[in-house]
Amino acid sequence: MKLRTKLIALSLLTLLLPWSGWKLLQELEQFLRESQQNALLASARTLAGALPMEYRSQLLFLPELYLPLRRLERVPALDGYVDEWPAASQGLEFSSGDGRLSVSLMAGSHEERLFLVFDVNDGSRNRASPTGRLAPDAADRIDLLVRNPRGLFSFAITTEAPGPIQLSGERSDSGQVEGYWLDREGGYRVELALPVPPGNTDISFQIRDTGTSVDDTLRLAGPEGFPERPRWIGLFREWSGLSDWLARSEMESARSWLIDRKGWVLADSGRNAAQPTAGNAHRTTWLQRLLYR
Repeated sequence: MKLRTKLIALSLLTLLLPWSGWKLLQELEQFLRESQQNALLASARTLAGALPMEYRSQLLFLPELYLPLRRLERVPALDGYVDEWPAASQGLEFSSGDGRLSVSLMAGSHEERLFLVFDVNDGSRNRASPTGRLAPDAADRIDLLVRNPRGLFSFAITTEAPGPIQLSGERSDSGQVEGYWLDREGGYRVELALPVPPGNTDISFQIRDTGTSVDDTLRLAGPEGFPERPRWIGLFREWSGLSDWLARSEMESARSWLIDRKGWVLADSGRNAAQPTAGNAHRTTWLQRLLYR
């Protein structure tokens, strides 16, 4: 073999060495990721099997339809914007049968006060007119029902123009609802503060659109055979006791969540955790970094 041929072969072999090393590192990284995934999965199964019986029972008897209450760090400004709401893009979704009317619903609490956000997709808006040309009951509106141990309350939410809302319920003891009606492209958003505590409270609603040739209504129908009855949404607090239990039981380098089938977080081991100190300031795993990225 000529010297030139030997040099070319040696050069090609030298070029292959970095590529081989890079492939080896890739396979090693994949192996380490799979090993950590398997370890986390095994830990999750162990925690699930060790859940206290009281929480297992609650999981078995969860209501058919519920909405987790977000924990608001401060009283939100009632301006129709949701910057102060955690995970503001994740609401409970509903739509009318023809798909022309839809809403995303959020609920939150702060110091035993209930807040709601209705984000409505409605291409045509029709409001009550101060001149009387359009009666309030013929305008776009949200009919809200609230029930708790104090009783049943109903509120009809409509407006003559976007802006602040103040209205009272049909019952004299229902209190006053404060809020804001904000027009946005393709619909509107209504942010409300209700005069009821969030605990042991259910809500139901009906959204009416009168801006089309045929009125459209989004209504939570009752059970089969009783469609005229309202369908109730339970407002569901995070299980703080289970969050504390998860915080005591978790691995040192992981964070644990209890998540239902729809993706709602029912308990979070890091919700009430103390701020990290210098000794554990880096208590995150690659999975957490992936989730929060």
